[in-house]
Amino acid sequence: MGVFSLRRVVDYLRYIYTVQAKNYLWNLMSLFAVPLFFAVLSRDIGTASSMAMFVYIVAAWVFPVREMSPLRGRGTKVMAMTLPVSTEERLVAMMFNLMVVLPVASFLTSVLAVVAAAPFDYHSMSTPAIMEFLGSHVGRYYLEWSIYVLVQLFASVSLFMAIISRRSIMMTYAVAIVGIILFLYVVVGFAVDHEWYINIEANIETVEIAGKIFYCLLPVVFYVLSYVALRRRQVKW
Repeated sequence: MGVFSLRRVVDYLRYIYTVQAKNYLWNLMSLFAVPLFFAVLSRDIGTASSMAMFVYIVAAWVFPVREMSPLRGRGTKVMAMTLPVSTEERLVAMMFNLMVVLPVASFLTSVLAVVAAAPFDYHSMSTPAIMEFLGSHVGRYYLEWSIYVLVQLFASVSLFMAIISRRSIMMTYAVAIVGIILFLYVVVGFAVDHEWYINIEANIETVEIAGKIFYCLLPVVFYVLSYVALRRRQVKW
């Protein structure tokens, strides 16, 4: 493919936005409609806030599946896209969608959902109270680094699984989810065991810093694995 080209990345993004326009529209609608629906049912804008976060994480898991589906061909290892791009260009486009487009879309739709649900809230909140709640909502879910890393962890794992999976993608995901749950259970179990701190003769602050670094590196590891896997399956143009 030659030298990496940002123009080809933009062309590729324009291509998938055009081909998958309906899918993206449905995703955006779900980011807005699902929190609003449950908030209206419960008559509580707090429900809109929490459901917005839930749909945000689900979207981070679904986006890579939808975007990488053209690479999964029936009976073949690779199905070529009609637009020639290198592995690096394809992965940059995917990461742009997951790291920029999705968070911004989730932020905007969640704010709209909370505002739209406010008239149905049983507390009959005033405008200043609604604005204060919005500030709390944004600060809790969209300005907190740990939430962003969590979403990227889901997205990177989903991207990796979407690349390596063939026909049995649901079974692959089932195994991956169980594996992640068990892995996090073991890690958290060690982290909260006070005796473990004593045994390794390390203070809590050091362990917490190490845990945060490890937590932030996990999405990076899975994005690198995604690159390696995608490079092996990428069509040689």
